[in-house]
Amino acid sequence: MSANFAVGTQGSVLKLTGISAGKALSGVYITNSTYAYNSMKLGDAFAKQFGGASGNDPDFFKLTIKKYLGGILAADSVEFYLADYRFSNNAQDYIIKDWAYVNLLPLGNCDSLLFTLASSDNGAWGMNTPAYYCIDNFLTLDSPAHISENSYRPVLIFPTLCSDFLNISAKEHTQYTIEVYDMSGRNLKVENFIGTQHKIDVSTWPTGMYQLVVWLNYIRTDYKFIKP
Repeated sequence: MSANFAVGTQGSVLKLTGISAGKALSGVYITNSTYAYNSMKLGDAFAKQFGGASGNDPDFFKLTIKKYLGGILAADSVEFYLADYRFSNNAQDYIIKDWAYVNLLPLGNCDSLLFTLASSDNGAWGMNTPAYYCIDNFLTLDSPAHISENSYRPVLIFPTLCSDFLNISAKEHTQYTIEVYDMSGRNLKVENFIGTQHKIDVSTWPTGMYQLVVWLNYIRTDYKFIKP
């Protein structure tokens, strides 16, 4: 993730500007703030420990994202659970602690986004769970989906929003080494190929952003693509 990220709270609104205004967002990365995570995990003077003493309390902490388009708040929404203890099997209960990719394509085109929080832990003054979350790397369908560490780009990749096969079109008929990493840095694939055309099957991979590294003559070039 980025060196800098945003911290949101209840009722935060994010306005799209420039070429992103009125366009569709493909997704965003979201995680819990340290304050909210520790409060749910351990409990504090204001908020309960999620799951309660027995671990069976059906607690949750949910972020709902809605869009404005033309100044009108749409009914469509995307929900993301920052914590969920409602499972019958307590082993499935979780509190998000790593960056998670949230698909925003169902919202369609938007001018701005509204973020609201809900929790199972509420009191006379409203929600007891700390109303904070972290967001990073908003992605639009029109945004550049790659980064490069050098000016020469030995291959083209398409589509950068890829649900089945990622196509790699090389400029030279020579040997390339490609590596694919998820955003946690885990290496998913290493392949060598010779020629100008290659495909990677991503159909079974989880939704999210991936980094493709191409090595040619000991020079590294980085790209990014999204599995929606």
